[in-house]
Amino acid sequence: MKKTGKEKELKQEEEQEQVLEEIQETVPENSETAELENQLEKKDEELKELKDQFQRLAAEFDNYKKRTVKEKERLYASSVADVAAAFIPVVTISIWR
Repeated sequence: MKKTGKEKELKQEEEQEQVLEEIQETVPENSETAELENQLEKKDEELKELKDQFQRLAAEFDNYKKRTVKEKERLYASSVADVAAAFIPVVTISIWR
């Protein structure tokens, strides 16, 4: 049987509709993929910012520890010097007696 021109047109239209439906089915996937990629990029940027904040905070804490150690050493040295200075008159008096 030969297909008439109308039958061929109908067949082509059906095929075109099927192709269009397939494209429409994949478009949401592509837009969803694009949305997920966008979210991933945002999360990567957020991760970079948080990592930077963490590194800065860790460096700040390390500097704080170093500063407090130096302060303790300075206070200890100052205290030893004060105690030694307080004993000098006592030692001097006991030597001269």
